[in-house]
Amino acid sequence: MTTRVDAEIKARAEATVEPLGLTLSRAMNIFLYRLIAVGGIPFDVVQPRCNAETEAAIAEADGIAAGRVPAKRFATVEEMWVALGPDDDE
Repeated sequence: MTTRVDAEIKARAEATVEPLGLTLSRAMNIFLYRLIAVGGIPFDVVQPRCNAETEAAIAEADGIAAGRVPAKRFATVEEMWVALGPDDDE
């Protein structure tokens, strides 16, 4: 079997399976055996989810872009920083 894989993805996958004592070829064989055994992809294929805060920020940005949510505007950068509040890292 021949397949095209992005070089960076291949390198990352090899680095992942190597500590397990596997080659990428052997890992692919394991995947194919499991595919047959379970009658489909042997793991959930789902859209990655973000945490609630990130999901809310994405929804707000989508609303702003669509004109449903008014964008906050600031006269100065300092005004923006005050509105954002203190940095938790400091």
